[in-house]
Amino acid sequence: MDDYFEEEKHQGIMRTQQKKLFQILSLNQTRHGDNTRLEQYGRLFVWKVLVYDTHTKRLVNLLLKVGDMRSHNVSLFLSLETKRDVIRNVAAVYLIKPCKESIDHLIEDLNSKLYDYVFVNFISPCPSSVLENLAIECGRYNNQNCIIQIYEHHLNYFTITNDMFSLNFPDAYLSLHRKYELKAGMDSYLEAVAEGIYMAMRSNSWIPYILFDHKYESCEKVSSKLCELFANFKKLEEEKYEFKEPSRPLLVLLDRNVDLHTMLHHPWKYVSLVHDVFGIDNGRVVGLQDKGKKVDYELNFLDDQFLLSHILADYPEVAGDISAEFNKWKHEYDSMTENEGKETKDVSSKLNEALDQVPEMTERKIALEAHTNITTLLYDQVKKRDYDRLNDLETQIMTSTSISSKVLLLLIHRFREK
Repeated sequence: MDDYFEEEKHQGIMRTQQKKLFQILSLNQTRHGDNTRLEQYGRLFVWKVLVYDTHTKRLVNLLLKVGDMRSHNVSLFLSLETKRDVIRNVAAVYLIKPCKESIDHLIEDLNSKLYDYVFVNFISPCPSSVLENLAIECGRYNNQNCIIQIYEHHLNYFTITNDMFSLNFPDAYLSLHRKYELKAGMDSYLEAVAEGIYMAMRSNSWIPYILFDHKYESCEKVSSKLCELFANFKKLEEEKYEFKEPSRPLLVLLDRNVDLHTMLHHPWKYVSLVHDVFGIDNGRVVGLQDKGKKVDYELNFLDDQFLLSHILADYPEVAGDISAEFNKWKHEYDSMTENEGKETKDVSSKLNEALDQVPEMTERKIALEAHTNITTLLYDQVKKRDYDRLNDLETQIMTSTSISSKVLLLLIHRFREK
């Protein structure tokens, strides 16, 4: 159950998914919902424990920082698969996928009476057979009274930036284009693709117009399943209350072969180049080696304004812009500490204002230092591998109707050198 049509302006898919997680940590209290039962428990639900499984760990690590947990009174966050101790008089918020393994762990926790109050949140719709099995097991051991809520959400997709998401299907291109793939397996795979897209759209309150390429059967099957899912969703909303048609985006379904060269091209944009050289996994730059030591840096695609403004910037521009941003930061920091010659009242006001800005200024400085280190290490790799020349050659190949012998000879020469 979600607050689908919120009055607030849409702030991006990553921010929306984060807000849904905040709502879960708030025990699914909504502005327009009936929160009477939650209010009856009063102070018992002040402190909470978040329990996540292997499927939702990625969501938690990417979108929920320690400060976010603390602000929602989450004192512990624990893995469902690990051994945990009994904790009394707290609300245990489960964020899990409705699969057999996670349900079995949940039932085991209920039988062990680890927590007095349990709030179950599935990241995707739960099959009725799974719910029935949960009910039977709870009834067998008389554990149903500790379950306060069971909610279904539509969060089984992974945001990469505030404007991009992935279904995180490994080897997706290979799976869709293998000639020996069984038809039944392919239909199941495409159905999972459609359900993933549907969840991303539904959690963002979008019912899109759908266009697809008729030349590709996979696009047609995904479109057909999406139409079925959205028709059921709209019918459900109309039954709940008078449905208001939202502004509808356009969803275009294309086969990867339409833009095949993108997968093979070595990019020259900042974030794409970082991912190509080092790798970005769940918001962290991995694979970095600084003086023989392994290091990693976190990229904040929600609040790092420098990162957001340079995602599509050419790599050479970034280093100079970092220096300019550092100078800007230093100027702002110096202006915060300038209180000489001011009246006492003005000094106090300035000091309070400066204290309020300290966390933000600290985060900006940490982010800029990370970008400085990343670009420095990136420069070493670009120089070592001749990425700039390779990018120029690939661009020439992609934008020209023919390839000159000079370009081919240069490529062959570079491969022989390596």
